[in-house]
Amino acid sequence: LIRELYMLLPGWDWYGIVMAGINLLCLALILYRCLRIWETWKGKCFFLAMVMAGYTAAWLLRMLAFTYTTVAAMAGAAALFWYGSGSRQEKGESAGSAAVTVVLAWLSYLLRDSVFYMLMPFAAVLFLNRMALLGEQDRKQTVKQLVLPVVLFLLVGLSRMLDRAAYGSQEWERILADADARSVIYNYCGPADYEEHREFYESIGVSQDTWQALVRYNLVVDEDLDTEHLYQIAEY
Repeated sequence: LIRELYMLLPGWDWYGIVMAGINLLCLALILYRCLRIWETWKGKCFFLAMVMAGYTAAWLLRMLAFTYTTVAAMAGAAALFWYGSGSRQEKGESAGSAAVTVVLAWLSYLLRDSVFYMLMPFAAVLFLNRMALLGEQDRKQTVKQLVLPVVLFLLVGLSRMLDRAAYGSQEWERILADADARSVIYNYCGPADYEEHREFYESIGVSQDTWQALVRYNLVVDEDLDTEHLYQIAEY
């Protein structure tokens, strides 16, 4: 989708627009659901001010960083909140509300599947809580609660099949292996300091200039830095 947008209007920063748009959409959905709790306008305004202050302090810099990992986390968290609060609506959760949950969770998976899987235990707790509250009194509602996870995992399964078909070649496997190796380094502790671990870097053939390229995310410009080096640094 982002590729098509770039082809349609190449002068626009569509990656940033989409990432920021998803963040703002999730925030808007959370605010919409929460503001319905307050009956007075004073209460709504106070709650809105508090939430925006907390969001700005805790999440604004991450939103502006435009990393798909944090956006996937925001979409997944919004899906959990929307699902968890859906049963508290006066008329119960509608099909449209359930669809919002599915789309947000699916979006989290499409952005980064590892984030999606990290959120699944929390979703399972919310699902089991709903089932426990229903008990055996309302079989129709019990069956209805199964529709949402079934639809979601059908979408996830379809996405995985399409992903395999599109990126199953050996060239793509190498590219994805490089991406996995980079993720291990950058998402956890980062590359170890060169001066403190010079002996290790020299043993695997990584110079200080190559290490600088790794630290500065300039992986493409240094041909000496390959997947094997990345995995060795990540394991170290």
